[in-house]
Amino acid sequence: YLNVEQVAEFRSSSKLQRMFRGKKFQTTLQRLRSTRLVDYEGVTNLKMSVLEDLFRVFKRQHLQSSTSRGRAFLRFVRHRPDYLARFCTFQALVWRQWPSDYHGPTLPAVVLFQQDHADRIQYFFYVQWLCELQLTRLDQVAKKASLCLGLYHDLPVGIHPDGADAWGFQDQLAKDVTIGAPPDTFNLQGQNWGLLTINPRVLRQHGYDFFRQTLRQNMKHGGVLRIDHALGLFRMFCIPFGQSGRDGLYVKTAVDEMLAVLALESVRHKVMVVGEDLGTVTPAIQCKLEGAGLLSYRLLFFERERGGAFRLPSQFPKQALVSATTHDLPTLKGYWAGRDIEIKEQARLYPQPEDRDRDMKTRVEDRRQLWAALRQEGLCLPAWMPATLSFEMMTKIYQFLARTPSQLLMVPLEDLLSELDTPNLPGAADSAYPSWCLRLNRDLMAWLKDPAIWGFTQMVCNERRRRCIPVSTRPTISEK
Repeated sequence: YLNVEQVAEFRSSSKLQRMFRGKKFQTTLQRLRSTRLVDYEGVTNLKMSVLEDLFRVFKRQHLQSSTSRGRAFLRFVRHRPDYLARFCTFQALVWRQWPSDYHGPTLPAVVLFQQDHADRIQYFFYVQWLCELQLTRLDQVAKKASLCLGLYHDLPVGIHPDGADAWGFQDQLAKDVTIGAPPDTFNLQGQNWGLLTINPRVLRQHGYDFFRQTLRQNMKHGGVLRIDHALGLFRMFCIPFGQSGRDGLYVKTAVDEMLAVLALESVRHKVMVVGEDLGTVTPAIQCKLEGAGLLSYRLLFFERERGGAFRLPSQFPKQALVSATTHDLPTLKGYWAGRDIEIKEQARLYPQPEDRDRDMKTRVEDRRQLWAALRQEGLCLPAWMPATLSFEMMTKIYQFLARTPSQLLMVPLEDLLSELDTPNLPGAADSAYPSWCLRLNRDLMAWLKDPAIWGFTQMVCNERRRRCIPVSTRPTISEK
């Protein structure tokens, strides 16, 4: 995520400037920017090669001369928390190829490696420092633009088995299981996310240190934090290695203590917390989260009456973030076209053909019910229902949501740009769907200047003002 061209060493090095403007580098850069799917490996290799050059410039210009910038970096390293040192050591090692001597962060071979490869580890500290500087700058830009909530961060569920946390905190992980979700109407086979989770008993024994440090880092820059899969604060669906979502069971946590830690860090950092309370979350759990002060996560697709009718704006809760969809669900345009059903069929997520047919039949009725709710709200739509979702229709749907009393309204970029495909298809293998790899179809600067999008933004602002939604403070989850 680093903006390499904004790094001070990039701007001060004529050699790097010439290399960047060279035909070979520009050809590679344009190829990576023009692919339909993001080539993460290619981007990483190109960026890392430049970052290593930047570090050499930094050492020569600032560390050797002990400039103010060099001293600022050394202070960053000197005052770093232990987990950052573990992370940078992890980056210098190669996780999948380590012999057993390197399988723990405190083993003698790792300590010796840190001594023998201090310069390489310092390079990764430099990269993390650059990230810290740019995040701090983003926070300042948000404040200057009067964006009182600043950045909105997402705290994902689980730990990647090949990631730094899996190595650095392995003594606190649940053994021989991955996490996921049981079968439901969204995925009849259940979901195995292939992620690791913390052992709740061991987490408690360590005074929730891993949880606290994770929250602190994710609350450091910004004003809103979304807790993905808030059910995980109560219990986690654990699946034996190699099994499917049909074979798991729930393991409980000490939820009151988890919520207390979350409240404490929220107050300390003055950050609003949104709990993603979708799926198999019971009314009792939603009540518990509400009592703790978290904002609920309410999506248009799921806000239905018992007979299937969509709830009107006045029926949405105030203590909530509201949106039409999320990254794990179809975009509005994809929902209207039934594109998500096609994708699930191609990914073989339907156990039986009749399951797909049932979803198609249900979607026809869903569209009819949504159209009726929009008309009931008086949004000036024709009686006939169009086959495709236009930008004007999408605007009407968000106008509907903007009229809710819910504290926050979120508009996914994919909806704003009329994207058809969902960013992520949970439960699908990489070979079945390119989750998190789809590139947006419009250039960033082009859509920022689009009059239709400016009109959409003005509509949302006007509707929110009419609802008297306060936006001048940063409430925390402890405030009622």
